[in-house]
Amino acid sequence: MATRVLAGAWRGVELTTATYRMHRFPMHAHPETHIALVERGQYAFRRGGLPYVAQAGDLVVMGPDDPHDGHAVDAAGYSYRQVLIPPFLWDQLAPEMCRRHQWPLTPVLRNPAVARLLRRVFSAACAGGVESLDSALAQLASQIVTHAEEGERPRRALPHILRCAKDFMQAGFSEPLILARVSEATGADRFLLYRTFRQSYGVGPHEWLMGLRLRHAKRWLSGGMQAVEVSSRCGFADQSHLTRCFKRHYGITPGAFSKSCTFVQD
Repeated sequence: MATRVLAGAWRGVELTTATYRMHRFPMHAHPETHIALVERGQYAFRRGGLPYVAQAGDLVVMGPDDPHDGHAVDAAGYSYRQVLIPPFLWDQLAPEMCRRHQWPLTPVLRNPAVARLLRRVFSAACAGGVESLDSALAQLASQIVTHAEEGERPRRALPHILRCAKDFMQAGFSEPLILARVSEATGADRFLLYRTFRQSYGVGPHEWLMGLRLRHAKRWLSGGMQAVEVSSRCGFADQSHLTRCFKRHYGITPGAFSKSCTFVQD
């Protein structure tokens, strides 16, 4: 897998270009809005229990906390570019969409104008033009809102126990997960808690926490922190543990990921 990451401290936006052939992403969810463009090949994934295939030229749009996996359709693999937009920024870019908890009916869109906007976001980031980047992101969000209004898929509000569990786990994400403590903090039975996580995220609490740790690891690695320190901060047993988990999830080692990053300043 070849990848390049433009990691921006500015507004917390992450831009990635990558090529995958053999790697299979496990079922996971992330809090950011995910907008990707398949540049070459075919990308297959499941979302909401339904299978999808995105061809070259297709956009893939995922809302916050949308469980999905992903893999290449064949040995030729696929190349894509994606932007991850953090929740606070998406709230600013698409406030009405967030208020109504709406999202495009299908995650696969074919719209050359939106594809050009996504490429423009990357061009602005590479050029270091923050104002033009803000403008491109705003236009990109506007187009996604238009698609949501044309075919709206209402998003379910997260159950109260899940919000409480997430808050508790995020506050101590580097600590060992003891499900009984999460159950006590939320007032929910451990089995109900597990089922709720599976229904909402497609994974159990332990897998969700691992995803959270890996997202923190990505952010710190992209900022230049050494893997040994990242592993300690994120609650991994050691650097080897971080490397195994990181490669299993992202298809690349922490060291290779860090070298691939171009840090974009405000």
